[in-house]
Amino acid sequence: MKKIWFVVRYEYSKAIRQKGFLLALFSLPLFIGLSVGLGIFINSQENNSAAVGYVDNSGVLNDPIPISNISERDRVEFVQFSIEAEAKEALESKSIQAYFILPEDYPANKNIGLFFYDQPGENSIRDFYDFLQLNLVSGSQTEIRNRLA
Repeated sequence: MKKIWFVVRYEYSKAIRQKGFLLALFSLPLFIGLSVGLGIFINSQENNSAAVGYVDNSGVLNDPIPISNISERDRVEFVQFSIEAEAKEALESKSIQAYFILPEDYPANKNIGLFFYDQPGENSIRDFYDFLQLNLVSGSQTEIRNRLA
């Protein structure tokens, strides 16, 4: 048995001096670290926490319920504008990342306009539709509204 351990120790000490062994030893943790880092970076690029504006020509959002009062996760702030020119000016001054325009006959006409210079974060579009859905059912029971948020 003593001779077997001597051979194992000799072969192991010989193998760890080779470049291929060291490359194989360190490449797997390095690959895992790069994959995790890339995933975190891509996720951070998809989300943008800057405010989003909206122009409500239909009157659906005249007295809006803020979605942040219900949801536990961080949400995008929504800024209401009375006319499109104000929203466009805010977009040009970079105080908002994008703005939505609801048509006068909403919800019959669901063609909501989205205007931006740089693609807004995925979270801002998702949060706006959550915000809109919450306010469409604002007359419903509180339990139903909380389930939607």
